[in-house]
Amino acid sequence: MSEMSRNPFFKKITFTSSGAVASYQGIAVKSAILWVLCFVGMGLFRLLPGSVPMAVALLASAAVVLICPLLIYLLPGVAKVMAPVYAVAQGLLLAVVCQEYAGQYAGYIWIAIGLTAVVFLVMLILYRSGIVKADARFRTITMALFMSLMASGIIMLISRLFTTALTDLFLNNPLISTIVAVVCLVISVMRLVYEFDYVQRIVGQGAERKYEWVAAFGLFITVIMIFLRILELVSSGTRDKD
Repeated sequence: MSEMSRNPFFKKITFTSSGAVASYQGIAVKSAILWVLCFVGMGLFRLLPGSVPMAVALLASAAVVLICPLLIYLLPGVAKVMAPVYAVAQGLLLAVVCQEYAGQYAGYIWIAIGLTAVVFLVMLILYRSGIVKADARFRTITMALFMSLMASGIIMLISRLFTTALTDLFLNNPLISTIVAVVCLVISVMRLVYEFDYVQRIVGQGAERKYEWVAAFGLFITVIMIFLRILELVSSGTRDKD
């Protein structure tokens, strides 16, 4: 049995030479489950009343989205429960974002989806061909930056329920919002390389099957972040004109 640390928490990943081991197919299936649950969460948004219960649901979802990644990376065994819960909560929050772009900016949602798919495929090809690599230092830096990015996003979302101060500073200023979006997109793409490397390592070295949920979860949240950053960038030009 061998072990490998997963930065930045240095949590040991257990590998085994016997029994059920992680596979690409298993990760793909679990990824599909998370996306289905995400759409379920988006559907729940339409069922919630637009008053106090809505605010409570959003705050609860924001808490889940903030806490789940920490729990999963510290305790990989909880991923099979926490990852699906996260996916539903993320779907609810994603529905809020998409609603804001509905109407005048609805077309940009589909553009962002298409560009996200292109980015995913291009980075996968670059990683599989060895053009981009993820060494230990890259993984540590990327994880730290990505967790900071997630935390800041949740803080922004929660603050919008009470004040527009942060929104006015970072989102309503065209130059600052564009710079922030580009930086966040770069960090998210770096994170995608990290996740590809994680998937290859746990499958190639025979990690226990429970880590399939961790791998699927990592890919899920990274793709969501890339989508949101691209959506913000492709719509920024139109909003600036308005």
